[in-house]
Amino acid sequence: ENEKEFSTPNIGKMISGLLKEKNITKSSLASSSGMSEVYLYQILGGRRVPSRDRMICICLGLGCSLSETQNLLRQARFAELYPRVRREAIIIFAIKEKWDVNRLNDMLFEFEEETMF
Repeated sequence: ENEKEFSTPNIGKMISGLLKEKNITKSSLASSSGMSEVYLYQILGGRRVPSRDRMICICLGLGCSLSETQNLLRQARFAELYPRVRREAIIIFAIKEKWDVNRLNDMLFEFEEETMF
């Protein structure tokens, strides 16, 4: 009866839908999210499941809003970003300011927080 709640969501399909919606190519997403094209294609093909941080990097690469990022994290069954955690507050700020992953990593490093990769 609750099988749907326990099945793994197809993250690749969710990301592919956003790629089409935002008119972004897979190769430009790989570049802007700071990951290799091979790794991204494996995610899109359902052969790999990204970590929560990698999902956030993908959201940054897609130029997602905070609500789109929170929704994608929720659909992928990850915890939403929580602004009372300093690292996550920095990530939220980066999303709102449309920063790229490299700029976010610089800021995380500056505040002695764990970088995205």
